[in-house]
Amino acid sequence: MTNINLRTVLRLFMGIMFLFSGISKLFPIEAFESVTVQQGIISWELVPYLSRILIAFEILLGLLFVLSVKIRRFTVPASLVMLGAFTFYLLYLEITGAGGDNCGCFGELLPMSGISSIIKNLVFAAIALYLLKLTEAESRYSYAHIGAGYVVVLSILLVATPVKHYETVTELQPVPAPATVAPDNQEHSITMPDDTVKNAEPPAKLEADTAKKEIKKPLLGDKYPVVVSVYSQLIPGIDSGIRIVAFFSLDCDHCLAVATEMNKNAGAISVAKRHYLFLGSEDQIEPFFAGSGGSVGHTLLTPQKFYPHLSAAPPKVILLVNGNPVLVMEGDAVSVKVLIDKIKEINQNYSIK
Repeated sequence: MTNINLRTVLRLFMGIMFLFSGISKLFPIEAFESVTVQQGIISWELVPYLSRILIAFEILLGLLFVLSVKIRRFTVPASLVMLGAFTFYLLYLEITGAGGDNCGCFGELLPMSGISSIIKNLVFAAIALYLLKLTEAESRYSYAHIGAGYVVVLSILLVATPVKHYETVTELQPVPAPATVAPDNQEHSITMPDDTVKNAEPPAKLEADTAKKEIKKPLLGDKYPVVVSVYSQLIPGIDSGIRIVAFFSLDCDHCLAVATEMNKNAGAISVAKRHYLFLGSEDQIEPFFAGSGGSVGHTLLTPQKFYPHLSAAPPKVILLVNGNPVLVMEGDAVSVKVLIDKIKEINQNYSIK
C-alpha cells in the first residue's frame, strides 16, 4: 500500500471514529451528561452547554479528517490535545478510584471502562501522529472556514437537541413540630387514705409490670422524626412511615433483576410501601412489570428529573423512614438482602405504631 493510500485510510478511520464518538453521545445525550457530572467535571446547571460544545467539536474534527481540512496545522494537533486531555483525566479517575463502569466516551451505544478508553485514546493518538508524518500538502481551507464549520455544527446540534435544564435536588428539611396545648383537666396528686394501702399490688407484681414497661420498644417516630425529603418533590406523601423508593431505567437489565427480586421477597418487605421512579417511555412500563412479576406505584420521570438523583448508573434504592434515608444503595451496591435485613432490624428494635 502506497503512502497516499495509507494516509487516506488512516484519515478516514480517524474521521469516522470522531464522528461516531460525537454522534453516539447523543443517544441519549442526558446519559452522557449524567456521567460527566458524576465524574466531577461540571455542575448540572452548566453540563447541557458543555456537552453540546464538546460533542460539536468532536463531530467537527471528524468532518475535518474526512474532508482533509488542515490536517497538519489544525486537525491532528487539535485531536491530540483532546485525546491527551481526556486520557490524563481518565487516568486520574482510575488512580483515585473514581472511575465508573462507563466513561461515556461512546455514550450508551458502546459502554467502555476508563482503562479501555485510555488504551483506545493512546491507539488513536499513535495513528494521528503517524498520519501527521505522512501528510505533506495542506488544503486551501482557512481557519475562518473551520470556525464557520463549528458554528454550523453547533447550531444544528442545538436545534436537534435543545438545551433542557436539570431540576437539581435540595437537602432534607425538618418539619416543625405541631404546637401542643396543655389540657384544662390537668392531673393533681391525691393523698390516698390509709385503707388503700391494704389493697395495693404485691411487690412482685409491681416489679413484673415495671419490667414489662422497661422492655417496651421505643417509638419509631422518636428515633426518626418526620422530615421533608428530596423525594417528596417527586412522590407526594412519601415522607410518612416506612417507604422504599427505587430509581429504575426501563432499559436497564440490572433494574429489572432488582425489581424481580423485590417481588419474590414481597412478604419480607411488606411493611414498607414501594414506589418506583422510572426513566424511559410509557409503553415500556407494562413489559417491565410483566417481566419483574408484579406492579407497584410508579412515576415516569423526565431525564432532567431522574439523573440529578443519581451518583452512579441505575438502579438506586432508598429506604425511607418518615422521610429519613436510613439505607441508600446505588449501582452494583444494590442488594435486596441488605434491604430485607435493614427492615427486619427496624421491626425488631422499634415500635412502628
